[in-house]
Amino acid sequence: MNLLDIGLSGLNSARTRLETAGHNVANVAVEGFSRREVLQSTCEWYPADQQVMLAGTRIDDIRRVTSDFLVDQRHATSADYGEAREFGDYLKRLDAYLGNEYTGVSSSVERFVSALSAAETEPASTAYRQQIISEAAAMAVKYNNLGRVLVDFSQQVDDQLGAIAAEASALSDSVATLNRTIRDGYSRGAHMADLEDQRDQLINQLTTQVGVQSLRQPDGMTSLFFRSGQSLVQGECGYGVVMPNSAQDAMAIQPQLDRDGSLEPLRTDSGEMHGLARFRSEVLLPVLNMLGWQAVIISAGNNRILADGQDMAGNAGAALFNDVNASDACRARVIPEQSSGSAKATLAVDTSQLAALKPNDYRLRVTEQGGQLNYTIQRVTDNSEVASGTLDATATTRVPFEGLVLELSAGSAKGDSYLLTPWRHETAAIRTVLSEPDRLGLAAAGNGPGDNSNLTHLMSFMQSETFSAGTLPESSDRLLGRIATRSWQATQQAESLGLLKQEADAAWESRSGVNLDEEAGDLMRFQQHYQANARVLSAAQRVLDTLLSL
Repeated sequence: MNLLDIGLSGLNSARTRLETAGHNVANVAVEGFSRREVLQSTCEWYPADQQVMLAGTRIDDIRRVTSDFLVDQRHATSADYGEAREFGDYLKRLDAYLGNEYTGVSSSVERFVSALSAAETEPASTAYRQQIISEAAAMAVKYNNLGRVLVDFSQQVDDQLGAIAAEASALSDSVATLNRTIRDGYSRGAHMADLEDQRDQLINQLTTQVGVQSLRQPDGMTSLFFRSGQSLVQGECGYGVVMPNSAQDAMAIQPQLDRDGSLEPLRTDSGEMHGLARFRSEVLLPVLNMLGWQAVIISAGNNRILADGQDMAGNAGAALFNDVNASDACRARVIPEQSSGSAKATLAVDTSQLAALKPNDYRLRVTEQGGQLNYTIQRVTDNSEVASGTLDATATTRVPFEGLVLELSAGSAKGDSYLLTPWRHETAAIRTVLSEPDRLGLAAAGNGPGDNSNLTHLMSFMQSETFSAGTLPESSDRLLGRIATRSWQATQQAESLGLLKQEADAAWESRSGVNLDEEAGDLMRFQQHYQANARVLSAAQRVLDTLLSL
C-alpha cells in the first residue's frame, strides 16, 4: 500500500463522512428519522516476515443510531398518553354538558320539587297545579335531551373507534410489508436504515392507537402483539381491526381482531382505542344508567302516589308521567346475547319496591344440571349473584330481584344468555301524559280538594333518603360531583403522562435525533479532513513524479 492509496482511502472516508452529515441535516425535519453514524477503522497489515504495513483507513459501516430501550419506552408512553388523552377529553366534554345549568337535570329536578312545595299552601289553585305539570314536563324534556346527548356520545365513540380500527388495519399491513422488504434486504446485505425508521414511525402510530408491543426478530422483522397475547403483526402477516356494523347491544359494540376472516373480540389495555372503550364502559353507560334510574323512580313514584290521591272532582288521581312498565319498555330492557331456545323475556319495574332499585345492568344465564334448567342473575359490574333458581319447563318463570321482575317464558335452552338493561332507554322515554291540572291527585282520598296530604306525601317521596343514591336531587348532585372529580383526575393524569411522553421523546431525540450544531461542526471538521487528504494525494503525486524523473 503506497502513499497514494493511503491518501485515497482517507479522501473516500472523509467524503463518506461529509455525505452522512449532509444526509442527517437534509432529514432533520423528517419525523422519526434516526441520524446515521459512520463506523471507521484503521487499515494495517502485519506480514510475518516484514514490518507493519500501513494501509490508511476504511469505512466499516454506516449505522442507524438507535436504542431499542428508548424506542420501546417511546412507544409505551405514546400508548399510555393516547389512552389518557381520549378518556380525559370525552370526560371533560361530558362534565361540561352535565354541569351546565341549561343542559343538566339537577336544576330541573329542584324546580319540580319547588313547584310541589309552592302548591302546599293552596293545593286547589289551578295556577300552582299547572306549575307542577309545567315543571314536570320541563324536567322530562331535560332528561330526554340528555339521553339523546349520551346516545350521541356513544355514537361518536363508535365512529372514532371505527376510524381508529381502519387506520390500525392499514398500518399493520404497512408494517408487515416493510417487514418483508427489510428481511429480504438484509438477506442481500442491503442497507435498510431508512425503511427501519419508517417502520418504527408506523409502530409508534399503532401503539398510540391500540397499544401494541414489539418483538424484534433475528431476521430483521418486528412482530406486534397485545398484552392479552393477541397478535396484530406476525412477521410479514398483518391482521385487521374491524368494528362490526351492528351488535345486539348497540351501546357496546366492541372492536374485533380479523385474523384472515376469523373474528375475535380485541382485548386492549392501552392506546386511544382503550381510552374510548373505558369512557364508554366506565363513565358513559353508568351515567346513562344513573339518569335512567332517576327517570324511572320519578315516573313510577309520582304516578303511584298520585293514583292513591284524589283530584279536584273527587276521583282517583291521574298519572302525571308515562307508564314505566309499558310492554315495549319491558321487552326493550332485555337483550339476547346467546339464545338457542324459544323463550321470551321481559323485565318490569316493581313500583312498590322503588327503594330497592339499583342503577346496575345485569346478566341472566341459563345452565343445566341433572336434566334441569337453572337460571342465575348477576350484576355486570362485579358479577355478584342477585338471584338464582330453577326454570319452569312448561310455564313462565317469574323472578323478582332488586326491585325488578323478570319474566322468562318456557322454551329456554342450556347456554342461553341475556343482558338486562333496566335503565338504558329510560331517559329518552320519560314524558308527561297529563295536561289537566284538576286531575292531579294532591288530596288524600276523602279529604276534599283543598287537602294537601297527598301532596306532602309526594314531596316526602321526592326528598326521601331511602334510595341508594340519596334523595333524587342529591343523587343528581352526587353524579355531577363524581363526574367533575373524575374529569379533573383524568386531566391531571393526561398531563402527567403527556410529560412522560415528552421526556421519552426527548430521550430518544437526544440519542437518535439530529443535532444541527453537531452536524455543522462535523461538516466543517470533515471538510478539513477531505482537504488534508487531498494534500496527501498531492504529496504522493509529487513523490511519484520525482521518482519518475530520476
